[in-house]
Amino acid sequence: MNKKVLKGLVLIALVAAVVLPVQVLAQMAKQQREARIPTVQQLADMINRKKLDNMVLITGGMNGFSMGLSKSDGGDDYSTPHRVTLSNYYIGMYPVTQGEFNSVMGVNYVRSRFMGSRYERQGGHHPAENVTWYDAIEYCNKLSQKEGLTPVYTISSSTYYNNNDRLSVVTWNRNANGYRLPTEAEWEFACRAGTTTRFNTGNNITEKQAAFDAINGGVYSKTTHSSTVPVGSYRSNPWRLYDMHGNVFEWCWDWYGSYQINSIQNNPIGNDRGEKTRYMNNDPALRSSQGRVEDMRIIRGGCWDSNSLELRSGYRSAALPNTKFNLPESDFNGLIGFRIARNAP
Repeated sequence: MNKKVLKGLVLIALVAAVVLPVQVLAQMAKQQREARIPTVQQLADMINRKKLDNMVLITGGMNGFSMGLSKSDGGDDYSTPHRVTLSNYYIGMYPVTQGEFNSVMGVNYVRSRFMGSRYERQGGHHPAENVTWYDAIEYCNKLSQKEGLTPVYTISSSTYYNNNDRLSVVTWNRNANGYRLPTEAEWEFACRAGTTTRFNTGNNITEKQAAFDAINGGVYSKTTHSSTVPVGSYRSNPWRLYDMHGNVFEWCWDWYGSYQINSIQNNPIGNDRGEKTRYMNNDPALRSSQGRVEDMRIIRGGCWDSNSLELRSGYRSAALPNTKFNLPESDFNGLIGFRIARNAP
């Protein structure tokens, strides 16, 4: 082999040694650029994750949990402990705030009990209250529409009585991907966060752990609250959920009625209608209502005006879904709000 041929071969080898890695690097860079361009599905997933920023994925499973409260621990015939299993779902990290509610429903949709510069300075971070169950249902639908999701609820056959109380038929599309109220079982499971004690804080709760009437609420502390507090003012439960005890009662989907306790309940949604309860004559607003007294929906968690019993994870309370809570004579004035939930894929 002559020198010219040898030099040619050496030159080709040198060029290949330089060019091939450059080509490989260029191909790798192209692949990286293409990987950074999201597909339609990736975009949808990113948008969905953004919508779920303030929601927590709750993992259900076949093991389930014991739902309810025994009579020896403050329960009654309507709260008999029983076994429940749940599918996965999302639930709001906080109760819906005044700011969030007003941005969806309009500033003047519901008048809060708590007005003035103190609440305005805090930027609408107090929980929405004085909302009826129907207000919460409408909020869920409007938020779903705003974010391009399928509304969960269909509202029909609305009737308004002389005192403007509302009685409507609401149906739930359980396959829809929009926002909704949690079921009572979902709410309690999320509140407990794996605990089996009276509260998710243990068997005691203090004013340093929740907003409630600790003076009249028992022996745990010597302070009381006169209003709601901004959401997230206290430490979360083990599953990063805030205000599950106190601040505001929270609406659930279910009618108030006896639990079905004869077998393990999977994803229970409550009874077909409500039952008469001990609450039926407690509130002047309820006594004057022309809605059926037995048509009550579940509220959970207690509120800033509650005693410690009402804060217990398994304790059940109820109210008429159409009660006008901003009436001065209403015992529920400023006490009830809600948090949202969604199905998990």
